[in-house]
Amino acid sequence: MFARTDSKIKSKVPDKVPEVINENQHKIMLLLSQNNRLSLSELAQMIGMSKRKMLDNVNVLKDKGLLIRVGSPKSGYWQVKEKTGKNINLKGPL
Repeated sequence: MFARTDSKIKSKVPDKVPEVINENQHKIMLLLSQNNRLSLSELAQMIGMSKRKMLDNVNVLKDKGLLIRVGSPKSGYWQVKEKTGKNINLKGPL
């Protein structure tokens, strides 16, 4: 009885669920595409969020493969990536 319902649900779910980023994550990517040497503290201040929330949002972007930290925490820089692995230059208002 439930197996039939389960198969109907599975057939309605798309194979690829789009990965969506929120507004703050988009702002992070915009700012880092303009200045890839910004620190988490600077980003948090520019966007108006706590350092902890900034770290959470950056970790989400890193987990999705959209953001990569290159080098050391002090002298490194950020790479903003597309899902395909290419560098991107985001444009748009904050």
